[in-house]
Amino acid sequence: MKLILGFLPFLAFALISAAGYSKLALLAGAVIAGVGIVRDATSPGKKPKTLEVGTFILFSALAIVAWLAGVDLSVALVRICVDAGLLVIVLATIATGRPFTLEYAKERISPSQWTNASFVETNKVISGVWGTAFAVVVAADMAFWCHAIPVHSIAIIIGGALYAAYRFTNWYPRHKREQAVSQR
Repeated sequence: MKLILGFLPFLAFALISAAGYSKLALLAGAVIAGVGIVRDATSPGKKPKTLEVGTFILFSALAIVAWLAGVDLSVALVRICVDAGLLVIVLATIATGRPFTLEYAKERISPSQWTNASFVETNKVISGVWGTAFAVVVAADMAFWCHAIPVHSIAIIIGGALYAAYRFTNWYPRHKREQAVSQR
């Protein structure tokens, strides 16, 4: 559930931008990500997560460009920038060997398990699935921007990709545990 909270700035952005307010949506995403950072920074035993920090930087930078530079970007183009930025954040965490899901998973298990190879590998796979879902989202955004597919198709594609990643996130760790038990 906490992983889903990490995507709250993107949900707020999606809802507000769908109403046609791309600048306000960027600002809302930055503020919500900032609140998440402050929440973790002030909670005992927690620290801000890579996804939240990256999200804050992404939304803040885009909001600054949109508001201060007076650039009026289309909602479709802003969505591409936001979703591509999220994809880059996720891929960067995987490339550096610190998949973003690891920070959320560590909150649910004992520290003795944090270096377990299976635990780390499970989080690499889950982060990779989220990365794939975001790549689908970016492709759908680009198809919409190019008027290649209708808006209701975009909603189905994006919703399906994110739902599949969410379901996989819930299923895969259980599957790995069951697999380990059956191999004993």
